[in-house]
Amino acid sequence: ALTGIHNRRMLDEKLPEIFSAQRNARQDLSVVMLDLDHFKTLNDTAGHRAGDKVLAFMGELLRQTCRTDDIAIRYGGDEFVLLLPGISVGQASALTQRLMALFNQRVRMMVSVQPVPTISAGIASLWNDAPGSHTELLELADQALYGAKRAGRNAVRISGREEAPAR
Repeated sequence: ALTGIHNRRMLDEKLPEIFSAQRNARQDLSVVMLDLDHFKTLNDTAGHRAGDKVLAFMGELLRQTCRTDDIAIRYGGDEFVLLLPGISVGQASALTQRLMALFNQRVRMMVSVQPVPTISAGIASLWNDAPGSHTELLELADQALYGAKRAGRNAVRISGREEAPAR
């Protein structure tokens, strides 16, 4: 309810179905895993109300950015997943970079903590990675996300590739 987007149960229900449909139609499917950097510091420093405000903004941003066929999901506390049917990793990366820029611009006005929360993201897709299952696709996006975290945060990583941080 806080973010106004779907929860993890929707991911469990829809990802296998969308994965199969996109693979059978020979269409791409990109999965973007997003994590808010320094979120624990925000909660510890400015309080959970400030954290909730940032989470609500993130939900709003995802709702406004997604197409009708896209599905935005709150995966966990400060983790989100985007299911983007028919979108290549390049298109998903461009979308994610735009999301990150909008988030970074607005969050600086919302909270006054250091370090300022940012977003790290990992992207995987049917065509880029040829995963054998929907769980493997999600795992590849998760691994790419951890690559973005290791690269210093506030970055996007595509599974199997490296990109410059989005600073």
